[in-house]
Amino acid sequence: MILNSIKMINLLETKNKIMNIERRQAQYRKARKRIEKMYPGCKLSARERAGFYIESAEGRNIIALKYPDLAFAQDVMSAYINLDIVSHWNKIEDRNSKKFRNDINNVCVVEDEVSY
Repeated sequence: MILNSIKMINLLETKNKIMNIERRQAQYRKARKRIEKMYPGCKLSARERAGFYIESAEGRNIIALKYPDLAFAQDVMSAYINLDIVSHWNKIEDRNSKKFRNDINNVCVVEDEVSY
């Protein structure tokens, strides 16, 4: 009885690991497709002691400019997924800053003729 329970637990753990690997590979494929569309001419590069990174067509590390902590990844999957996440952050930041600028331009204090 106990032996069967242990076998069942091991089987479920193995199945869970396989599902996680498949999910991660699907995330990698999606991220790679988005990155290659967003940054034409980009390619994967590696440094012996630092790790993997995605460089632009000009040969510069794309992430290193704004987020130096995420510039290098331990594996290829992480390099693409990190750049995908950073690209999303940049898109959100740009969107929010545009909205903020529009709000500042439209602000007008009551009983004040100057618009800020």
